[in-house]
Amino acid sequence: MKVGFLRFDQNPTIKVRAIAYICHYHNIDFFYFQPEDVDFEKKKINGRFFINENWEYRETDFPDLIDNAPSIAKYRSFYDEMTKYVPFMCFRIGNKKKVQNILEKDGEFSHILIETEEVEGFEKFDHFLNRMKSVILKPNGGNMGRNIIKISKIGNDYKVETDGEIINLSNLKKWFDEHDFRGYIQQEYVNSLSKNNLPFDIRIHVRRGLNKKWNVVKVYPRIGINQNVTSNISQGGSISKLVGFLKNNYEDYEEIQKKLNKFARDFPPYFQKFYNYDLDALGIDIGLDKEGNLKLFEVNTYPGSNFLDIEDSVVRVHYYHSFAKQGL
Repeated sequence: MKVGFLRFDQNPTIKVRAIAYICHYHNIDFFYFQPEDVDFEKKKINGRFFINENWEYRETDFPDLIDNAPSIAKYRSFYDEMTKYVPFMCFRIGNKKKVQNILEKDGEFSHILIETEEVEGFEKFDHFLNRMKSVILKPNGGNMGRNIIKISKIGNDYKVETDGEIINLSNLKKWFDEHDFRGYIQQEYVNSLSKNNLPFDIRIHVRRGLNKKWNVVKVYPRIGINQNVTSNISQGGSISKLVGFLKNNYEDYEEIQKKLNKFARDFPPYFQKFYNYDLDALGIDIGLDKEGNLKLFEVNTYPGSNFLDIEDSVVRVHYYHSFAKQGL
């Protein structure tokens, strides 16, 4: 079997090297390439193979499977053409509001959903804030924890918090009109804070492996350090071990751990039923309120694997192997 690893970075990362090692063990021919390396006329790719501890360019035939980064506008036509010849592994699931609508309509996990609406002008936002008292504004598309704003109503005044500053306001409309919130959603704020008042969430990282079955790769807390709103690692957060973190913050930590583990097992196959193509991996972000109730912040495809590259790579290559066993 031959697998092409399609990314936009100029050079393969250390994670790609780990995948190459594991592929070698499984007798999978693995190479790294970018869109510019493809010759559609010759049906050849100038790929980079990991040989004798170095990445070497070698011309190769189209692979049996492409482990791809999600498409971006610049390469949309390339993706459309490439998928005519080779199956891709990673697909988008839609933006945050689409996922929310799917789950709300079905209702099975309604108990963990957070009330969410699209931002459609100040009046609707003001009404939402008056009901919730504290809300989150964030981009509807992927943003890696950037541009998230918390607004709280305190008496007749308002407090606006980002990870960079805190502003006290008396005229919320003036502030709102000075910002462009097109493409944003407004969401009820969940008080997912540690005992040290640091924002946190629980990342559930799942991926398909052998026989295309879902594997729970890791469940771990992400904690905001020197941050007011988010706990995203890319924005300066840190991670912790699940049991130790829960034990330090909740008396009934064992029960919360059971709920998280059950959700990690049950949710991926449930979520898959809403898509007519196989999802390869999900990063599910869960908040915990003061009582330890689970609250779904968001579901992401193409989840980052910082700090768990090896665990993720082993399961990923098992998924490659499953394609070979099932004849793609």
